[in-house]
Amino acid sequence: MQLINVLTFGLEEFHKNIPEYAILSHTWGNAKDEVSFQEINNPSPEVRLKKGFRKIELCVQQAQLDGLMYCWVDTCCIDKSSSAELSEAINSMFTWYRNSAVCYIYLDDVEGMAPESLSAFRRSRWFTRGWTLQELVAPQTRRFFDMHWSCIGEMSRTLNNKYRVNGFFRVGTEADEIANLSSTTTKFSSWVAEITGIPDRVFYAGDLKSISAATKMSWAAKRETTRIEDQAYCLLGLFDVNMPLLYGEGRDAFIRLQEEILKKAPDHTLFTWGSTASSTPTLSGLLSYSPKNFSSYGCRNLRPKRIGNPYEMTNKGLHLQIRLVETMDDPDEFYAILDVDNETSVGQDYQYSIRLRRLDVWGQYARVHTDTGLCCERESDMSASIIPSHIYVQNCINHVSPMNLTRNPSKLILGCRMTSMSLAIIGTSGSASWDPDTFSICPPVSENYYARVALQQTMTPDPSLTMTIGWRIQKDASGNALSHLAALSDPNDLDNSHVAWWDVISSRTHNYHSVLSYEIVNGELVVEITLHDQSIKGSMKYRSPFFHMRKKKTVYKKFVPTAKFHRVSRRDKRKEI
Repeated sequence: MQLINVLTFGLEEFHKNIPEYAILSHTWGNAKDEVSFQEINNPSPEVRLKKGFRKIELCVQQAQLDGLMYCWVDTCCIDKSSSAELSEAINSMFTWYRNSAVCYIYLDDVEGMAPESLSAFRRSRWFTRGWTLQELVAPQTRRFFDMHWSCIGEMSRTLNNKYRVNGFFRVGTEADEIANLSSTTTKFSSWVAEITGIPDRVFYAGDLKSISAATKMSWAAKRETTRIEDQAYCLLGLFDVNMPLLYGEGRDAFIRLQEEILKKAPDHTLFTWGSTASSTPTLSGLLSYSPKNFSSYGCRNLRPKRIGNPYEMTNKGLHLQIRLVETMDDPDEFYAILDVDNETSVGQDYQYSIRLRRLDVWGQYARVHTDTGLCCERESDMSASIIPSHIYVQNCINHVSPMNLTRNPSKLILGCRMTSMSLAIIGTSGSASWDPDTFSICPPVSENYYARVALQQTMTPDPSLTMTIGWRIQKDASGNALSHLAALSDPNDLDNSHVAWWDVISSRTHNYHSVLSYEIVNGELVVEITLHDQSIKGSMKYRSPFFHMRKKKTVYKKFVPTAKFHRVSRRDKRKEI
């Protein structure tokens, strides 16, 4: 750990026997305005003029006033050019804040705490950043400073423990001390609790193990980070987990975080997230890709029940045992009853469930309807007696030929696999979601999508022989995709209401039909609709439109009369034998 010596303004490295130190919590400005690890030792005049240098000076001066010899500031005490040091620092940061003597929280967009300044305090950028969450929760003592470095409030676990025990004031606490704590510290912490959604008992008791995973996630739901991976990395200490940093992995970092959380303790509240339909795939895993999906107020009050069945990560996804209840509207959709309860419903037995869809007969499932939230109802004797089922749920749903899943596809792709001809596009029309450039449809659920295509068919052996095929794709009343064909006398008949559409159309030698195949790609149902040709049984290699007619005459002239009138002598028979 690198610490700034407040007397020399230089960095000193400690591995053990770390001295008492102050620590700074702040929001970063422009990176070029902050002081780096390489600049802090013997800072040049240009470095001293940076905005970030002023914050370090104020922190150093305050530490001296508090009788401390060292302080720590993240901008200049971490060598970010070393990936190993950066990884160690991020995995240790919660501990560093927790072990500090005092944390100075610098709000550079707040001036004072007069009544007219309270709104500015609530709007401070510091309350919106992901990294400042652990910097608020972890320290023993937090002292807030405004833009002029004037102290505007304090929340001290150490001071609180001096006068309180388990919520009670200790014996011998004077009345004026009680009044002072109640009027200042408690009032200030209640403001912070209201802004952040974090109970003030967390600031003073510091017991995070009794708080559910979903509740902690809800604290981070409205916070932002510059790098998407930091949405996960800034929460490592909050869940007491360690994991390597992989910048570039994107939102998979948050999945890895949840997997590490589940390794330490099974907690079904991690599955209680919800999202808007537009932000999450139609079919998703049990784990969320973002803390924003825990923004629901209901997540804050849930707590896990004791879970006896273990979890495990497999090559088929997360494996767990859970109670399933079939839904009324679809035999392949189930309510998965979670082992959670609500701390506000003491003495009342409620069950909370999410909806899962079965993808195959081997136990593969996916979560659906994430935008509808949790289903809550009274727990019955029947549901309590259900034997848990073994299920597997992948984080990213990719599945070939999912069972009984055909309605409301997210994408339709049109193609052809002809063996005896080539097809040329000569005209198209369609609904708003039809894209003639990619020959695909990406319809919203509410759209009655359709596409009509006119194709010029050319037989491979003889390009002069052509046929015009009409192809129509549309949505039926149940949300399924329908595909029909027509033989067109004119390409302009494509939108003619009198055209007869069929599942199969035929020429003299071939049948033409379409095949629909279904696949889940990254959580979305994709339908591939392909045109195929099939040789009619008994037909020979194509020669001309009149081939069958000539063939029949040839057989009649050459074979039938010979068979009827020619006789074979006994001598000829003996020769044959």
